[in-house]
Amino acid sequence: LGLTDDRVNAICPDGDFLWIGTESGVDAIYLPTDSAFSASSAEVGNARVRAIAATRDVVWLGTDRGLLRLVKPEAEWVRFDRADGVFSRSVRSLVVHQEHLYVGMERGIGVIDLSYRDPARVYEVVDGLPDDNIFDIAVTDSIIWAATRSGLVRFVPATRERRVFTMDDGLLAPFVQTIKVDGDYLWLGTENGANRFRWRNPERID
Repeated sequence: LGLTDDRVNAICPDGDFLWIGTESGVDAIYLPTDSAFSASSAEVGNARVRAIAATRDVVWLGTDRGLLRLVKPEAEWVRFDRADGVFSRSVRSLVVHQEHLYVGMERGIGVIDLSYRDPARVYEVVDGLPDDNIFDIAVTDSIIWAATRSGLVRFVPATRERRVFTMDDGLLAPFVQTIKVDGDYLWLGTENGANRFRWRNPERID
């Protein structure tokens, strides 16, 4: 297809475009003509792109150099950060849910209000996360689910309620690498196989 790098880490459909995150930047395919082109700019460079999320107005990139965004229809990527530089950490996962962007990083989970009325927040161990080395995230209702080396973390930012699910709860391995939401269930990818977890269970008391 003419990609600038065949090592693809992330894909994101976005109307007539398919965004493709690679080991050395970001490409795009214009679907009506099936034509591929490099979508990197100076800010992206040859950064490793591990996650992509798109809304009607913005495309977000999670890279090993931090979080970037492209405001449509502009052609230049711009770095998104706070004054303390927290969003310059390596980004591994992006989820858009109910007008917020959730950012899973090598240390912490960021929450960005897509209306930009509220300041961006980052949750780390000091804020209640039992493990903030995040490999993937999923969001259901008000709950953030995080894949970590310590197990599956359930975290509620509003109350700081937290819980870690481990092999004692049925995980096949302590290292959870990926999460996908499937209705009332979560699918978890671990080093030793896949688990299905019923997160919306009225009989649960934990």
